[in-house]
Amino acid sequence: MVRDGGTLESAGTVIVLEGIKARAANAQCKDKSGHTWACGARARLALTRLIHGRAVRCAVPVSGAPKSLTARCSVGGKDLSVWMVHQGWAEAAAPAEPKLAEAADARARSASAFGAERRRTPKKMRTKRQSPIRIF
Repeated sequence: MVRDGGTLESAGTVIVLEGIKARAANAQCKDKSGHTWACGARARLALTRLIHGRAVRCAVPVSGAPKSLTARCSVGGKDLSVWMVHQGWAEAAAPAEPKLAEAADARARSASAFGAERRRTPKKMRTKRQSPIRIF
């Protein structure tokens, strides 16, 4: 299940995506006009849509079975941390590695939560309540 734009959960184990800072699922943002919008929920939805029931692969420690860990994860060969930063749904954590630093140009492109303007959600989607979607 996608908890927020930077956290996954599977079989009781919480996996925080390495190298990024993501907003909480209930976070609110303001656009240039001062309008509040649910940027945290939109980030979670974006990550959920990217994964869309596909297998998520994470580089996790071999020893032990921690209940919470930080890891690099990918789906279909796409690094989830890099994708979230590139799309503007998360920020690269400092110090940023080269892949994440390159993806951080999303802010300059005014993408999503960390850009100047929010993306418009179709009216049909705004009227539906979004709930966590189990992905594993």
